[in-house]
Amino acid sequence: MPRMKSPQTSSKVSQSPMKVLIADDHSIFRHGLKTLLTKYSFVHFKGEASNGSELQKMVDSAQPDLIFMDLHMPGGHGIETTEAILKKYPRIKIVILSFYDDALTVKKMMTLGASAYLTKNISLEILDAMFEQVRNNHTYVSPDAITNMAQHKILPGPSPTLTEQDQWLLEEITLREKQVLKLIVKGFSQKEIAGELSLSPKTIETHKEKLMKRLGAKNQAELISMAYKYKLL
Repeated sequence: MPRMKSPQTSSKVSQSPMKVLIADDHSIFRHGLKTLLTKYSFVHFKGEASNGSELQKMVDSAQPDLIFMDLHMPGGHGIETTEAILKKYPRIKIVILSFYDDALTVKKMMTLGASAYLTKNISLEILDAMFEQVRNNHTYVSPDAITNMAQHKILPGPSPTLTEQDQWLLEEITLREKQVLKLIVKGFSQKEIAGELSLSPKTIETHKEKLMKRLGAKNQAELISMAYKYKLL
């Protein structure tokens, strides 16, 4: 995370207590975000979850005012988790956290009722701006998401054969991941793909893991099946 600066105390921001939960499947990121949040006297940290189903159970007991939620977690994608929480507790403010900043993803989550969308390049300046807007019942999208919101789009337009949710998921697949997927389908080994794309085998493994997680594939055979289903070849 970027170096930390002292948060600004804005007269526009209510300083009433705010109960907060964090949900992210990476413990290091959760720890880093918790450290940033300790700089805000009005934040009362109520717990953390590592997946979507765990988060939904915690919401019932903690009754948070605001949730920082990773978009991609085991046990429930951000879209389903956001819908489930806001259907039951519409007053809760949800701040989406993601590495992805394409236009369709941002628009989708904000349309679902998220209060803010932040990419994971979080600083206290960004949190300051987000809290000022969200605590006054406005929405907020971080500047890097606005600037780079079309960066990861690879499809030319909506496909009439796919549902809106399927199309949204596919928009998050990067061009590089699509290249890796094509070579996997052709039967290339991880080492061969690395050589073909001038990348390290570890990088190829990371791309493959992200593809499997995003498309919901449990193994390589399912990943290849998904590639044909979504016409990614």
